[in-house]
Amino acid sequence: MLVALDRQLEKLAMLWSIEAGLFGLYQLFENINHYAFLTLPEKYSVVYTLLRELLFEELAVLEEFTDPHLTTKVRDVEAGYFLPILDNPRSWDLNARPTYTLRLTLKGEEFMDRYPDELKQLEERSR
Repeated sequence: MLVALDRQLEKLAMLWSIEAGLFGLYQLFENINHYAFLTLPEKYSVVYTLLRELLFEELAVLEEFTDPHLTTKVRDVEAGYFLPILDNPRSWDLNARPTYTLRLTLKGEEFMDRYPDELKQLEERSR
């Protein structure tokens, strides 16, 4: 049986997670961990690819904090500088210093507002 991911729905799931608040990039895997048909490398690939899309489309901003408790923000990582961070496995660690997380942009909020039915589907999926 061939099962495919709904890319749009998974993109919305990531935005929804970002809006709810993340303590690190690794938490994005919670969105797709329920897909038993995906191998671990495939899950990493999906999350990495969708996250790059969100950042390139300016639906979210990568933020750098000094510690995992997100007490002191260092900077918003500009578009030209986030790829080396995403390519570094240490950046995904929830206990890394610095710690990276995401913030939804106005454009990301507007994107989510265009898909109310899909967001309801995600709410049901998370129960």
